[in-house]
Amino acid sequence: DLERVFHTFSGHPFVLKKAGLAASRACKKQVDDAPDLFEPFILKLIEDSNASVICSGMAMIREIVNLEPERRLSMKEKVLPTLLNITKNLSNPNVTTYQRIGGVAEPFVLVNTLQLIQVLCHDDARLLPELAATISDVVKSVENQSNAASAVLYECVRAVFGILPNREIQTMAFEIL
Repeated sequence: DLERVFHTFSGHPFVLKKAGLAASRACKKQVDDAPDLFEPFILKLIEDSNASVICSGMAMIREIVNLEPERRLSMKEKVLPTLLNITKNLSNPNVTTYQRIGGVAEPFVLVNTLQLIQVLCHDDARLLPELAATISDVVKSVENQSNAASAVLYECVRAVFGILPNREIQTMAFEIL
């Protein structure tokens, strides 16, 4: 009955987060038609302003793609612009509406976003310039060497090696470490 929860409690972040996590677990346990039932709510979750709701939406996307790899392309077309927008907003140092941990805005959301971009864009050469620019912006926005900053930089390097086959960009990523 999670569909009703998504419709009824749209203004309650805690309930939406729990519903998103329950939906991702239902997909993981391969409940009949779970990906078809919950796919319409994915954009609603990842476009939310609450970090935990965004992360639960990303968990649902990851489980759907793991369960049915043939959905990766359609899922990428649907959510990639939103994921890139989230990444650009979080890497903008002038935005102060997000929670900063160790000088990084919403590091949990940023790490989850980079991981999901890597899963969705694996071996897609068409997106190289946009992804390279986005990852470069994230690297430039990380200021210090806190644990949160190190985690974000690590995911940036993983994304570069997982998505971008360009040797120059990989060399730049290696120098970051």
